Amino acid sequence: MKENKFVEYLKKALDAKEKTQWEEAVKYLEGAIKHEEKNYLPYLLLGLIYKQQKKWQEAITALEKAISLKPDQGEAYKILGIIYKKLDKLTKATDSFKKALEFEKFPEGKAEILFNLGEISFKRNQYDEAIKFLEEANKLAPKSLKPKVLYRIGEAYLRQKNIKQKNIKQSIKFLEQSLNIEETPEAYCALGIAYRLDEKYKEAE
Repeated sequence: MKENKFVEYLKKALDAKEKTQWEEAVKYLEGAIKHEEKNYLPYLLLGLIYKQQKKWQEAITALEKAISLKPDQGEAYKILGIIYKKLDKLTKATDSFKKALEFEKFPEGKAEILFNLGEISFKRNQYDEAIKFLEEANKLAPKSLKPKVLYRIGEAYLRQKNIKQKNIKQSIKFLEQSLNIEETPEAYCALGIAYRLDEKYKEAE
């Protein structure tokens, strides 16, 4: 009976979450926890809901509880990484994403994590490291993520210190690939810069 009540609360919470009825969802999840306080799932869902509400500290607390109950599931680590990245706590974000990568089984999930790690390295001006993460992400990325990954690789090649001709050529290659999938102003702007550096003035116009 205890398990049935837990499942009932969980289903009601998921239904409320789908309808973006956040307070209702939280109430049902708290009810689920009362019936099975050692189950990680309600805490994971609480973390997701608090993240949607931008209640960052509540989300972090819930996700850390989920991890303490089930340390081998990567979803909580991934969400933590996203939150810490949002809060500009880049070391904590990196640590969380690397833990998430350990447990992620699916290529699309790995691509998302590697993309985030590349973004963090890019933000830290560590462009060589960013390129390594992003090129790994590119191998696994679904079509929806591909243009963002390709654009960021192209931009990272442009930002390298003591930029060489081969780096410019690489930048052009990845930016053109990005634009072949999705046309964005930032990719066109970066490609224009790369063309000028490569002395392709006609193409840069």
